[in-house]
Amino acid sequence: RAGLGGGWTDVLSSTTNTSTNYTGANGLTYYFRTRANDVAGNVGDWPPDYDTFTVVDANAPTGTVVINSGVANTNETSVILTLSASDSGSGVAQMSFSNDRSSWSAWESYATSKVWTLSSGEGSNTVYVRYKDNAGNISARFQDDILLDITPPVGSVTIAPVIAGMSESASDRTLQMGASSAQIYTVYLPFIIKSLQANLILTATDGASGVGGMLISNNMDFSGAYWEVYTSQKSWGLIGTLVRTGKCIPHKRVGD
Repeated sequence: RAGLGGGWTDVLSSTTNTSTNYTGANGLTYYFRTRANDVAGNVGDWPPDYDTFTVVDANAPTGTVVINSGVANTNETSVILTLSASDSGSGVAQMSFSNDRSSWSAWESYATSKVWTLSSGEGSNTVYVRYKDNAGNISARFQDDILLDITPPVGSVTIAPVIAGMSESASDRTLQMGASSAQIYTVYLPFIIKSLQANLILTATDGASGVGGMLISNNMDFSGAYWEVYTSQKSWGLIGTLVRTGKCIPHKRVGD
């Protein structure tokens, strides 16, 4: 019978065959039952419902694949695939993967995620997936792309010559030290720079994914620094107060 509500129809009767072929319509579930009789003419009872059933499924599954949650770039060859597939007939059973749509991985049980290794080298990479249902129908090739970038950017930084906050002493350029001493030291301080604010000229290039950010610090270990969007110039505060000193000339007091 076709479907649970259909009426029973004879396929074979009064036969000694142990197998037969049956042609059904796509999308329908067919139920089968059998009974036997012996040479003496005794006839067995029909089973209470059915012996077995099968679904006629001629439609392949449909699905999708997304690499690393949909980000555009990665710096690692190992990626995570998010998978989704459906089949209105017999159900999704297996999946298989490829980096070139030519060599495919072995069929494995369908799952919603998969760790996969890219193999096309730096640049644009495509991952392909195909699905198989329980009836053996194989889907078209579904794919997603990602840019693999394993080479870091190159760049430089230059401190611009104009530094804000530079001022020349307008008063006496001498500093007397050790007033109780017999010696007076005159120290020439042509310039005193306070609160150094430098203008940084930044250049950076990247041949694959492009320069995305920069990290700037006055410390070699970049402690306390944070990533920010890359720009070609940045105003930056330097640490400490820079004093440009001149000569220190000792001389005696008049009369000593």
